[in-house]
Amino acid sequence: MPLKNVIKQNWEILYYQHSESRCDIEDYLKELSEEDKAEALAKLDTLAEKGRDIRPTKVFHEAGEDIILNKGQKNEIKCKMYRLEQNRHRLYAILIEAKKQIIFTHGKLKKTQPTDKSDKKRFKEIVKRLNAEGELS
Repeated sequence: MPLKNVIKQNWEILYYQHSESRCDIEDYLKELSEEDKAEALAKLDTLAEKGRDIRPTKVFHEAGEDIILNKGQKNEIKCKMYRLEQNRHRLYAILIEAKKQIIFTHGKLKKTQPTDKSDKKRFKEIVKRLNAEGELS
């Protein structure tokens, strides 16, 4: 199972796991300063309570195009690419509004203003893997 349940309140917060021993988001959070880590975890708590309606909106917002799985079918799922900002750190996530899930995939130090193409590509690959493994249906 490539998802690790971290928090569940109104919204379920999950971390994407590559394997039993590798979880990029946990590894990234460990690298942050204690202050940035504490603030990021507090934002995750707020996300679990409020979902994408967290304020201010610049803290958690859309970062890329949607991927629609099973388009036009009864079990259609829209996956939105979002990012959580903590100073110069970006934590990327898949937001599935219909299931009230936010799946964090990886973190990165901000280097460019728009979302980097490599992060968008990684997002698409993870969505495809999760769908193939039945995690999104």
